[in-house]
Amino acid sequence: MFLFFEAASLLQASQNDFNGDHIPDILWRNAVTGQVNLWLMKADGDHAGDKPLRKNPDWTIAGTHDFNRDGIADILWRSTDTGQVVLWFMKNDGTRLGYKRLRTDLDLAIISQYSVYGLKLPHEMKSVKLVEDGIFTMSPSGSYPAYRYKGTFDRTYFGYYSSNHCISLAYWNHSQNQPGNPVILWEDWGWNSGGTLLGDDHANPSVIVLEKQVGGHIEHNGKLLVAAAEHGSDKTGKGRLEVRRSKLPESIDSWENTISLRSTKATYPRLMELADGRIWLLCRLQRFVANATNTFYFWESIDAGTTWSEPKLLVDINPGTHESIYVTVNKNAAGSKLHFTFNSYIYDNPSPGLRRYKNIYYICYDVPLDQWEKSDGQIVSQPLTLDKLDVVYQSDDTPGLEDWTYLSDIKVDARGNPVLVSINSQDRGSRDRFDPNIKDFVLYHFRQDGEWRTETVCETARFFYPNMATLHGKYLNMVFASPPDENGYGKDLVGFVRKGDTWEQYMIIKSPETVDGHSARPFYALNSQDESLIFWNFITYYEGSPYVNWTSSIFGCLIK
Repeated sequence: MFLFFEAASLLQASQNDFNGDHIPDILWRNAVTGQVNLWLMKADGDHAGDKPLRKNPDWTIAGTHDFNRDGIADILWRSTDTGQVVLWFMKNDGTRLGYKRLRTDLDLAIISQYSVYGLKLPHEMKSVKLVEDGIFTMSPSGSYPAYRYKGTFDRTYFGYYSSNHCISLAYWNHSQNQPGNPVILWEDWGWNSGGTLLGDDHANPSVIVLEKQVGGHIEHNGKLLVAAAEHGSDKTGKGRLEVRRSKLPESIDSWENTISLRSTKATYPRLMELADGRIWLLCRLQRFVANATNTFYFWESIDAGTTWSEPKLLVDINPGTHESIYVTVNKNAAGSKLHFTFNSYIYDNPSPGLRRYKNIYYICYDVPLDQWEKSDGQIVSQPLTLDKLDVVYQSDDTPGLEDWTYLSDIKVDARGNPVLVSINSQDRGSRDRFDPNIKDFVLYHFRQDGEWRTETVCETARFFYPNMATLHGKYLNMVFASPPDENGYGKDLVGFVRKGDTWEQYMIIKSPETVDGHSARPFYALNSQDESLIFWNFITYYEGSPYVNWTSSIFGCLIK
């Protein structure tokens, strides 16, 4: 955990992030006088000032971790004279927020273990099978089929699609440490092709629990709201977008009548509740009557999901191009800002030329101010178009060796800064998706010194689509992915931790399955709190388009 350097009588006791700018800072201690100073570092190796913290040769630094989970490193002190251990909670300006005396024991040895923001997680964890027959879509972080809610009960509710063409909802009971029985919300749900109902894995629902309703709608707080879409069939009644709300708070046993918002061409629903109680339902629809011209619209409800507006265009595309847009969205804890990441799916040449996913974009919606902002605060006018947004990452366009880049996850840290994860298929060009020589890498994107930066986390396994990755529910210096084994399978889920500007394997969540397959499409429940439930599919067979045959189970692992 610690790096040590001798310089005259100075000793560098630790490196950690004390102001949340993603740059490791330095604590210096004079070995003679005991003077401890903090340097808040800049990316160029300079520092923003010398902050003296304390001067006492009796007190040494026993460790630095984010003990109160505010994203700022705290300091653990230990007296060599009395053995007393004291914890300082730090503020992001390098001053002390408060302190807590922990214990006094001269015989106690403090063992330093590398941890994630102070959580001493085991290096190997076991998963539990939650659903025998169930699947999430390619990028479940985009639709958020799971939501953590602590009310009368402490539950994580999750929805999924099964091979019998049903959409079901279940939950994990955190206090009892066991799942609840699922209920079926939709039957006969799927993509209709030539009169045949296909088991389309794009069909997983979006799930939220209402928490911010006020006035005459406050009685709906605690109720579940679920949206489902059928993946774009143009056959009436087989491209539906529908919404259901539970009759009672925190109950999945009875439901109000289904609200139908669309009958054709609906895909990828995403529900978000805003700070003022409004609910947005994003969904991909066809923009123009041409191939590969789909983008996202949103419906709005101001009465807890009872009624909905007409769809409004979220981001527009040029009618002269063959392009589709994909989106993933998350919000800060208060719901006062929505953070969006976009991905372009484009024909580089006129149809039927090379089509690929490329580039990662970002924009934020400020709810109280009702305005769209780039990461530097610059206000963006509507209608939104990709050329108005932050370019987080540009895919390599080398002819014949074009990279394919897929958005995967976006989360917001304690200071409101967005952090993104994407998957990059390197030098893929026009090669077949099953080409064993294609390599996919997990990319980590963040803001530093006014610019977007990108780091490579690890290689990830691939099957029909690339295997997605997810940020930890709270600790955004941790990413979960499935690196390939010697046979190319991403069987285990592995947690990687950012240490300085490098990434190290830290935790393995072992698959209990004995057969070959992929631990694929991991994601965290929306609204994860003190303990986080990570979900993923274990896919043993996937035929792909037209989505006829697949075999998948749903697993979870509780990380406290």
